[in-house]
Amino acid sequence: MSLTTPASKLFTGELPLLSSDSYGPVSSGEDVAIRLKTFLLPEEAPAPQPGQFYLVSPFGEGSGVTFPAVVVHFDAPSRHLKLAAYSSGLEQEDPPTDALFFSEPEGFEPDPWLAGPLGHGIVLPPEPMPIGLLACGPQGVVLDGFARSLSEDVDLTACWVRDAGSDEATPPPGHPFTPFHSTTLDEALEELEWAEWIAVAGPKAFLKEVQQRLSGTDQVLRAYFGSDFGGCGVGACLLCPVKTQNGYARQCADGPVFDLRELVFE
Repeated sequence: MSLTTPASKLFTGELPLLSSDSYGPVSSGEDVAIRLKTFLLPEEAPAPQPGQFYLVSPFGEGSGVTFPAVVVHFDAPSRHLKLAAYSSGLEQEDPPTDALFFSEPEGFEPDPWLAGPLGHGIVLPPEPMPIGLLACGPQGVVLDGFARSLSEDVDLTACWVRDAGSDEATPPPGHPFTPFHSTTLDEALEELEWAEWIAVAGPKAFLKEVQQRLSGTDQVLRAYFGSDFGGCGVGACLLCPVKTQNGYARQCADGPVFDLRELVFE
């Protein structure tokens, strides 16, 4: 129920940039928007899954400057690849490279160098079963992309949980047959009682609460941990440790999608 692309099948090279888009804010009390860029993936490149990521170098190959950009959606017929990053940090004196690239493309290579897909993505179970999507905050954009990749015969409910203290959530653009709808966590968990397989995306505190609330169920829980890690992106630098019941894992190489029940939150 996860996916890792063998190193021999990774795509590396420049990709034509087709379009830029954004929506948000997606978090109450914060000016955080999702910035999206769509690229054209060559026919010979492996197909990615939502939750996997690409290393992006806006300055070209060999620049030494890369950052991870998460796969939101891949449309196989058109080969359009949509990647996302958050625009937070733009007000800093020295804004992060990824925030600058995804909000202001001027000054960077028009067709950046990418390598991927890397890490584990969100993949449906092999047998048909009722599934649920539970999103909160900017990380939920990955579940929106996952919903868009599903066929209409999938038995699916998708809930976007409002942030604490907020009366509204800002779900991503709706899906024709599986619209996310704004709700509280209590309401969402009640709706998802029937689901045998649930994918969850949100900040760490949200993942921890969902893990605790569903500890007595036998539902399969997949968690998107995010892609806000730095370093190499391939598991060599050990700068993105994630504590699990089996020891420490690497967020980039072993994730960013994990079995939620195996994660250990301090």
